[in-house]
Amino acid sequence: RRGNWFANLIIGSLQIPVFGAIGAALANRWILGKIMGGGYADPRKLPADLLDEFDKTGRRPNYHYVERKVLAAWRSWSKARERYSGVKAPTTLIYGDKDWSRVPERERTKATLRNARLFTLPNTGHFSSVENPQEVGSIILS
Repeated sequence: RRGNWFANLIIGSLQIPVFGAIGAALANRWILGKIMGGGYADPRKLPADLLDEFDKTGRRPNYHYVERKVLAAWRSWSKARERYSGVKAPTTLIYGDKDWSRVPERERTKATLRNARLFTLPNTGHFSSVENPQEVGSIILS
């Protein structure tokens, strides 16, 4: 579990039978903004139009059902690393210094990939490409 305490509370509650479905149905733009803001070093950098798009997406039929199922499987997400050794293409890993991932996880990921570069951006959270697009673009183009 990562992000701010509010995100952990809300996302964690989505996994509780019955209560999770009720909580998902009550979700609104303000709550979503608080959750997404936890992925930024500076939550004020969360663009209003992006938040609007996420809010609109979350209101699609059956979205919250799928969302709860995906979040319930969070423990399995780290198993993807077992397949990284098969990646042959050069890989660029870009993290923010305030990212939800932890430094040891980042290093393990880099070590598992054969040809990886790792960058950590200062004053940047989990959503580095939105919070710091110029720097991310410069790294990708380098």
